[in-house]
Amino acid sequence: KTRVGELLEMADLVEQSNQKVADFSGGMKRRLNLVVGLVHAPEVLFLDEPTVGIDAQARSRILELIRNLSERGLTVIYTTHYLEEAEQLCDRIGIIDQGRVVAVGDKEQLIRQIGDEDLVRFHLPSEFVDKFAEEGSQWPGCLTVEQKRGKIEIRAEDGSILLPRILAWLQEHDVPLAQLEVDRPNLETLYLNLTGRGLRE
Repeated sequence: KTRVGELLEMADLVEQSNQKVADFSGGMKRRLNLVVGLVHAPEVLFLDEPTVGIDAQARSRILELIRNLSERGLTVIYTTHYLEEAEQLCDRIGIIDQGRVVAVGDKEQLIRQIGDEDLVRFHLPSEFVDKFAEEGSQWPGCLTVEQKRGKIEIRAEDGSILLPRILAWLQEHDVPLAQLEVDRPNLETLYLNLTGRGLRE
């Protein structure tokens, strides 16, 4: 009883302790699932997509609970399709494709597999592409300049350093800026590189 009380308090379910579970919201049911898995004080807790189908507030609360459990020394094996959750929570990450482990390591080790270059993209009218490519490719930190799918793509050691130069160049040539993006390598980039970009059933 003491253990149950502690866990209900941890999961913010004390007020619902006498309610029927059938009346719980999706987020409350997920938190209760977590509590049930902790009643016997396991050394390892397996969680299979615990945040699927719940609202952002409930999701945030569950992630906070899992972080707290990990900080207390509990080993959590966490399965998810949400790669940002893996980035936030996990010390060690395995990527599985069609039943095979295709990569294992901490976040930094995995991302290094695809390089640590930033990708800067923006629209540029076709008449300016050649001139920009010639000048931009000479800038320090710029690795490549290409045109792809109607956008300029710059691979750079640090995309944020190039932004002032790009903006100044556009202003100098009186070209309005449209849809500038800076993509930094992350687990999603790695996952797509390892498993392919095609949609699978």
